[in-house]
Formats: sequence, structure tokens, C-alpha cells
Amino acid sequence: HNAAGLVGRIGQSSFESATNMLLAVAHLFLMSVVLLQATDAAKILGFFPFHGPSHNLVFMSLMEELAKRGHNVTVAGYYEPKTPHPNFKSILFKLKPGTPLKEFMEIEDFSNSNHMTRAYHLYDLVKNYEDLIPLNNYSQILEGNYDLVIVEYFETDLFLGYASKMRAPYILFHTTEPFSWHRIKMGDPLSPNVIPTVFGNRASQMDFAGRFWNTVELIQIMIYYRTVLLPLAQNLAEKHLGPQPPLEEWTTNASLYFTNTHCSIFGSRPMNPSTIEIGGLNVPPVKPLGKDLKTLLDGAKNGVVYFSMGSVLKGSSMSADKRDAILKVFSELKETVLWKWEDELPYKPPNLHTSPWFPQRDIFAHPNIVLYIGHCGLLGIHEAVTEALPIICLPMFGDQHFNAAALKQNGMGLWLNYADINEELFRNTITQVLHNSSFKENAKRISAAFLDRPMSAMDTAVYWTEYVIRHKGAPHLRSPARWMTWYEYYNLDVIAILLAIPLIALILLYKMLVAFIRTLCCRGPGSAQKKVKRS
Repeated sequence: HNAAGLVGRIGQSSFESATNMLLAVAHLFLMSVVLLQATDAAKILGFFPFHGPSHNLVFMSLMEELAKRGHNVTVAGYYEPKTPHPNFKSILFKLKPGTPLKEFMEIEDFSNSNHMTRAYHLYDLVKNYEDLIPLNNYSQILEGNYDLVIVEYFETDLFLGYASKMRAPYILFHTTEPFSWHRIKMGDPLSPNVIPTVFGNRASQMDFAGRFWNTVELIQIMIYYRTVLLPLAQNLAEKHLGPQPPLEEWTTNASLYFTNTHCSIFGSRPMNPSTIEIGGLNVPPVKPLGKDLKTLLDGAKNGVVYFSMGSVLKGSSMSADKRDAILKVFSELKETVLWKWEDELPYKPPNLHTSPWFPQRDIFAHPNIVLYIGHCGLLGIHEAVTEALPIICLPMFGDQHFNAAALKQNGMGLWLNYADINEELFRNTITQVLHNSSFKENAKRISAAFLDRPMSAMDTAVYWTEYVIRHKGAPHLRSPARWMTWYEYYNLDVIAILLAIPLIALILLYKMLVAFIRTLCCRGPGSAQKKVKRS
């Protein structure tokens, strides 16, 4: 009897376990149906007419992932995917010889710049399209039918004309902190009291002088955009696409605006639901290091300092005096130094190792890396923040001064002007970052916030891309501010009326008082005497 009862209880327990397991599986299945609403395979065009390598690294990361997830992807640009995929088709453009960024750029060309010279650089990039458009026949992208277009929105509005002709929803994709005119067109506030211009040297916490000069710079840059960059883009669009409405109208119809930023680094920004932060999209999974490099890093018991000026600037183009000062300081360090350097050095201390290329992402993940020195490009910052590395910034152009200011304000790095570098300054800066633990602690704090998200940057970008397809362009996400004039957006017409009403009332009251006083004066003794004399 006891044995039979035991068998019965075991059988009942097994049945309950099996039932619970089936219920759990069913629950997971239902949750997957609800939460992962599958988007049917869509035809997606990526149109990336700017040839910057770092920009395209970000774009291609997303486009390759969309292909892996079953979408039929076509990319019109200058780069092919790292790994061929049956769902991925390329329309390759080519560059005219002498085009900026076709070869390395020289460091000394950017050693002195201000916010306007950085903005002027955009003009040179836009002028290049006068040759690149006929060379590449960009209009060939208009021949396909697509469910969605993802187009880079960087230095010009020109290519919004192409996107608008596709008769499909389109997403604007920007790889840095948004430009001021991007914010306006998306309906996001400019707020110069807390949002520094991307071409400036300031972070979000500004004193009165900072807010004053940030506002002045914002006005200068917006005037330059309105009077130079926008008319140039309009002329090019009409030359190659025929008569066009104002290009700004095409911006207002964009479904989303992807920006390769994150609030953990640059601070929070007021923005509407159609602006999506996907900073870190470019950070791939870590791959194993090569045998020799791994052996070198594993044996660096005092730590490793990594120095690179990025994929565009030629590190070895720096002046001899700057090179020698940096080399002297490196030779004094107990740490091992990796320096991305393309040429021969006059001498090489035993702790220094150079190469024209290093697997930067994989190196940063090594536990012995203690410091990153670089030009403060955004992609390198994302990689360093991911691994909680303190940074010394040597900004050169574009958004790099803006990035450096943010890192300095966050306390995870310092900023050196390249023109000011000498042996003493470089030594003191490295010593301060290496031996002051606050830089590492702040880097850990920023890294934790950067990584702690509901979804990864890639999953976020894919989700919102598919969201636009599911919801036919998602017009409900677009702020009505996109269609407002500047005076409507700031409610100046309403404010003017509100001020005018009491002002008019005061003027009327004043006139009534004056008239009343004059009436009293006319009825005074003097007036009566005049009447007697007349009689």
C-alpha cells in the first residue's frame, strides 16, 4: 500500500512537472508573439552618399544586421559588407581623385581651428558633390521599389530630394551629435542654455559667459547654414533632379531621426519621440587578439597606453617637435605603449610598439589597457566608454572638440590642444590621468550608464526601423513643431498679442487721461475770463 502510494505521488508529481513545463513553454511562446511582433521581410534601401570611413562603419553595422534578420537590403554607398550575405546587395559609388578623405588627412592642417572653420569644412564636402553626382549617377537608386529608405543626414539637405522621390517612408541617420538645424527640423528645442553647438568647445553645463558665447555661435552657424549651405544644396538638387520644393519640406516628412549619441556621455537632451539615440551601434563584439599582440598585452604588467589619431588622420604627419616631445614622454613611462604610426621613428624605446593599424576595439577590451589617447572621434569614444577607459583628447576637427569637452566635464578624461603640446605639458597630463583614480572611477560610472539600457543600441535601431515599416511611416511620432515657422515655434506671435493688448489699453487710457485733463483745463478760470471778454 505504501509503495503504491509512493508510486502514485511520484506519478502525480511528474505529471504536474510536465504540465508546468508545458505551461511555461506556452507562456514563453505567447510572450514572444506579443513582444517580438515579427515584421515581414521588407525591402530596405540604405543611401549613404558621404564617403567618410567612420560614418559608413556605423551605417553598415545596422544594414548588415537588418539583412541577417531577414530583410532584403540594398546599400548605395562606397563600402561593401564585411561578410557577404544573400539578402544584401551593394550599389557601389566611386571617388574622384583628390577628394578629401580619399587618402589620409594631415594633422597640421587642423592644428588651429574654431567653430566657424569647422562649419566651413562642410561647404567643401558639399561642393564635392558637383563632381560626385554625375560621376556616380546617384539617380540609379530611384529605379527600385522599397518599403523603407534610410538616408544619411549629415552635411547637406541635398539627398533628401532623392529620398523623397522613392515614395517610401524614410529615416534620417546622423552619426554625431545633431547639428542645430537638424534639431529645428525634427521639432526638437535648440536650448542654447543647456545644449552646446556641436562645432564649439563647450559641454552642457555652462556659466553665463559660456551660455552667451554658445548663443552667439549658434546664431552664426544658423546664418551660415541658411545663407550658404542650404542654397547650395537647393541648387544642386534642382540641377540634378529638376525643379524642387524647398528641401526643408522633405525633412519634415522624415519618419525618424537616428543619432549616434547617448545621454550618459553628452547629457540629457529635450527631444521628441521621433528622435532616437542609438549611440554605441558601432561597437561590435570582442574578437580574440592575434597571438603576438595577446602575448605582448598579457605581459604588460604595468599596464598599456594606447595612442591613435583615428582612421582618417595620418598620425605620422605631425610635426617633428610634437613627435619628439611625445616620444620622449613615452620613453619615460613604465607602461607599455601602442602607437598607431604609419612611418619610421627616429628612435624607438623598448616599451613602445608601433603599427599602421591595430584592432582597437579588441585591444580596449584587454584588462591591462589603462589609458586611451586619441583625437576624440565618436566611434573611438564609444569603444573606450564601453570598456571604462580614461581618455586624453587631442581634438582636431568636426565634433571632436565638442566630444572632448563632454568627456572633460564628465571627469573621465582631459583635453589637450594639439598646438600647445610640449614635453612638459604632455608628461603632466599623462601623469595626472594615470595616477588620479577619479578618472578611472568616472569612466566606470559613465560606462555603467552607457551599457545599462532596456535594449542594446543595435536592437533599438532594428526595433524602430521595423516599427516604421509596421506603422506605414509612423506619422504619429512626428512633432507638429516641424511645420511651424520660427516665430510660431517660440510662440512669438501669441506673446506679441498678449503684450499688445495691455499696451493698447495703456495707450488708450493715457489718451483718455490727456483728453480729460485738457477738458478740465479748458473749463478753468482763464476760460471763463475769455468768455466774459468776448461778450
